[in-house]
Amino acid sequence: MRVKRYIVDTMPEAMQHIRNDLGGDAVILSSKEVKVGGFMGLFSKKKIEVIAAVEKEEKPKNTPSAMPAAPVPRSSVPQAY
Repeated sequence: MRVKRYIVDTMPEAMQHIRNDLGGDAVILSSKEVKVGGFMGLFSKKKIEVIAAVEKEEKPKNTPSAMPAAPVPRSSVPQAY
């Protein structure tokens, strides 16, 4: 699973970033309002923190069933008939 955090001004901006980075299958896990910047709690700006995730596609690993079979020379196989 691939998880990413965005700090943006508006939700439409967050949706645009999520679709560009993670794709259309991404889901929003949480969103909350946070204060960014400022001096000792003063002059801070309100932003939105959005956490989104997408399920990563698993590629098959090198397992015996996923690997192609090596050709066997005809001379090493006994004749059945």
